[in-house]
Amino acid sequence: MKLSVRRLFFLVTIGIAGHQRVDAGNGDIMASSDFNWDAEDWELFGPGKLKVYDRGGMLYASDQGKTVWYFAAPAKFLGEKAFAHNGKLRFRLGHSEYMSNGKDMIKDWDVILESKEWKLRIGVRNLIPPWVGATDNDLSLNEKSWTVVKGQGHGHSPTTIQMLRLLSSLSAIYIRGGYYDGHEETWLDSVSLIEGDHHEETMQRKIQKHHHEPLRKKKEQEKKKREQEEIEMLAAAGQLNNAQAALNQNNARPPSTNSQLDRQSSEELKRRQEEEERKTKEEEERLNAQRAQDEMESRRKEEELKELEKQKAEMEAKSHIEQLLKQEAETGGGDRLNSGISEQIKQEDERILEEHLKREQGISNSIDPNELKRAAKAAPRLVPLQDDNIVPDNEFAQVEEPAAPTVTGISSLQDQTSPEDLAGQIDKEHSQSRMGAQQDRLREEETRRMEEEEARKKQEEAARKKQEEEEAARKKQEEEEAARKKQEEEEAARKKQ
Repeated sequence: MKLSVRRLFFLVTIGIAGHQRVDAGNGDIMASSDFNWDAEDWELFGPGKLKVYDRGGMLYASDQGKTVWYFAAPAKFLGEKAFAHNGKLRFRLGHSEYMSNGKDMIKDWDVILESKEWKLRIGVRNLIPPWVGATDNDLSLNEKSWTVVKGQGHGHSPTTIQMLRLLSSLSAIYIRGGYYDGHEETWLDSVSLIEGDHHEETMQRKIQKHHHEPLRKKKEQEKKKREQEEIEMLAAAGQLNNAQAALNQNNARPPSTNSQLDRQSSEELKRRQEEEERKTKEEEERLNAQRAQDEMESRRKEEELKELEKQKAEMEAKSHIEQLLKQEAETGGGDRLNSGISEQIKQEDERILEEHLKREQGISNSIDPNELKRAAKAAPRLVPLQDDNIVPDNEFAQVEEPAAPTVTGISSLQDQTSPEDLAGQIDKEHSQSRMGAQQDRLREEETRRMEEEEARKKQEEAARKKQEEEEAARKKQEEEEAARKKQEEEEAARKKQ
């Protein structure tokens, strides 16, 4: 009985040890596709046309030009395939039709493996020989057979750790189908992923050490980085205390609360974006209002400049007229500079004289007006004692004192009004008429200028009122936003309590 117990213990010990050293299935097929029934979820990576033919159950695709495209493996070939390390990737590849257009085969990667988790991509070149109809390929999944296409160590063979990490989170297998410059039709068949020679527990420890644990730490670092970004975002929004408290209680909260925090962070980010857009819009409106005000000010200055130029031109014209009148007065009417002006002055004198004769009381109806006009013209002219344009009535002096003319039939007129008085009255009325016309013109200009100034002031007042209204609306909106944020903070504090 002792022997049996001892023997039984020995057998159990041997069994446990044997179980611990059991090798994972070396050479076992981990995944395969023979395309006997359909495409088995294989896809095309690139601008080709995927099609399954009935000829022996092969996967076909074609292109019409210089295009590099790939057959992409389905999900059963992907995921955690670390036990394929030092195993094989087998497949048959061939061309039913191809045209090279007299050019060599396009150089590119023939097979590519990718891991998005580790941002790593490796590839193999020169696997398929040129001008061969079909090939059986038995590609080793050892790191020495591959080259890093993307990731650390670009251009070199991956390390053992990199190979284990990639196969532990395999996200894509690409088998090249586009090789030639012209039209080609490529087929793929008998694809299989073969397991390598591994001790299971040893391999599991390697996977845990080089893949799961580093990946967990990597995700934790990414999570901390994301949380730090959220803290910075909330701090910028003025909610740093709430954010810190939320992160401190993150582990104690249920998933729904964490989702609520994420949702609040998203809403806060959205509010910040809306606030930035509103501020940008207000700044644009302010700049537009400032630009309109500057344009209005520029137009006002241009109008003032035009008005000054106009006044200057009027003053020059006025000075010129005064100079002509002065020269006319100095010559006594006998030698005027401008014959047209002289003729107009004569006609005006005759008109004023006729009106004066009509108003004059006690004038005989038998008096010939023409004789009276000739007598007035023969009378001496009165000239001003100073050079002003408008001369008061008491500043005229008689230049000469000729003898009174004798006009037949006007003795009664001479008794009432002498020719000198008539001539003086004519000159006086003429000067007053011109002075009145000039004053009317100046009054009209002053009225027009005042109207323009009033219109400009109204425009400026309207622009100022509009700007004040916009500023008041903006302040009101800011106050409402501040009140809303305060209410949200109070609500959050109340919920926290």
